[in-house]
Amino acid sequence: MNPEQTQKKITVNEQQLMQMAQKEEAVLNNKHAMLEKLTSMLRETITAKEILNTTQTNKGKIMFNIGATVLLEGQITNIEKCKRAIAENAYKEESFEETTKWLTKKEEQIKQQMQKVQSELVSTQNKLTNYIGLLKQVDAEKKKRAQVKKQAPPTLSK
Repeated sequence: MNPEQTQKKITVNEQQLMQMAQKEEAVLNNKHAMLEKLTSMLRETITAKEILNTTQTNKGKIMFNIGATVLLEGQITNIEKCKRAIAENAYKEESFEETTKWLTKKEEQIKQQMQKVQSELVSTQNKLTNYIGLLKQVDAEKKKRAQVKKQAPPTLSK
């Protein structure tokens, strides 16, 4: 068999095309929301690493942002160990170095997830663009047919 015989012809009406476009738009919105969450997680992870490093560098002195542009200077008494949440109301005590390594690993995982979501986002955007292009073609064809119908002289039938 030649390739033309093996390909199936798919017919989609305008309503189905609109539904497909709406579905892709919903997927696109979900991908954007996921990317925002991942960006927030990444920012939080980087901030935590910076604070741990700053705390050790400054021998425990740290500025706390309490909101409304107000900072308090504080002193961390134990700059060797910290507690990391492992579950709700469950903490693991470990060294700053261990926690920093864990945060670095977490940062890399988040970046990988972000890259995956971004590539999926581009793919979904391309699908949506294609559907919108097809819908515009359908609309243009409908307008063209309406114009031809208006311009055609009435015919007499016997």
